[in-house]
Amino acid sequence: MAVVEVGRTERPVRVDPGDVVVVRLPENPTTGFVWSVSVSDPEVLTVEAEQLTGRDRSTAGGGGEREFRLRSRAGSPGTARVTLALSRPWESTPLEERTLLVQVGTG
Repeated sequence: MAVVEVGRTERPVRVDPGDVVVVRLPENPTTGFVWSVSVSDPEVLTVEAEQLTGRDRSTAGGGGEREFRLRSRAGSPGTARVTLALSRPWESTPLEERTLLVQVGTG
């Protein structure tokens, strides 16, 4: 099992079953904008965890990084589209949206 860290890439990410994909995005929740994640095929890839890390507590309103951990499912090769949206919960249109394709091989 490997951990694959993803930056700001537009290319598909290839992983093996059981691997973990980590996505980190800058976030400052005091602005009301927070990242959310959705996965097109939970049989191929699931959201394992999410957290706010690296928060700057030295100043009021300091931001950090939103970290999403996605695990590829064993025995389920295929491709899943991961959609990440930066939005305020009370607004219908995201400020920013990113898409990542994760291709899970057969091992």
